[in-house]
Amino acid sequence: MPYELISPPPALTDYIRYGWRLTSQTGHPHLDAIDVVADGCPGIMCMPNGEVHRHNKRLPQIILYGQSVKPVQLTLTGESTVLGICFYPDALKALFGLDAFELTDTCMDMSELFCVRDKPLLERLLQPASANSVDSLFGYVSAHLQDHNPNTDPAIAQALNEMIRSNGNITLKALQDTLRLTERSLERRFKQSVGISPKLFARICRFQAALNQLTNGRYDKLSDVAYESGYADHSHFTRTFKAFTGILPTEYHQKTKQEALAAGLAGVHTA
Repeated sequence: MPYELISPPPALTDYIRYGWRLTSQTGHPHLDAIDVVADGCPGIMCMPNGEVHRHNKRLPQIILYGQSVKPVQLTLTGESTVLGICFYPDALKALFGLDAFELTDTCMDMSELFCVRDKPLLERLLQPASANSVDSLFGYVSAHLQDHNPNTDPAIAQALNEMIRSNGNITLKALQDTLRLTERSLERRFKQSVGISPKLFARICRFQAALNQLTNGRYDKLSDVAYESGYADHSHFTRTFKAFTGILPTEYHQKTKQEALAAGLAGVHTA
């Protein structure tokens, strides 16, 4: 399935990492799967046509989702276009005033979240003119910001920057000292803004660094990935990887090799 990343307009780059569009292109009804793994970020997903199911339950057409800690598979039924926004980790609290932990590993229908004046904006996202454009989602966030002032926790924003920059390898004691927060206060404010504990977020940052290295093929041995990402040993890396993806690093390695081979063969056939 074609997957496209779209940069947000400059006015939204403080809140949105990127937009994305996933299109299923076949001439008949079918099932496609989307594997969701922990990336440290909440987001919006919009399904203007087709259906998306999670645990055999159809999702609403526009959802706001929180942190994903457990791996989950979404299935697309029929010819579908799925649009999305990937926010920065503290967006649920900063933009929408939600305690982020309420949406960890779950989602909610956006029509149940906002006041009546926002509903026409949501309805426009499902119109045919908006069905293939992530710009419609960017426009929705822009309109939301005009009516709702963001409320970012500066201490948590600084903690996130430090953790992401270090790939999760900064100690929590160092963060507490820098921010002048007690362990309990950092934990409470982090869960409200981000949805998970700082320790778990650090694990996700480290996992994402390893996943990017695996995906891009920048390694000779799997053990190199473990040590370069800050894991104490290969077995620790393996346990963490399986907890976040449901498969072993060796299985992911083989899967990426097969996909690369398939892409190469497709290039040969279409040349």
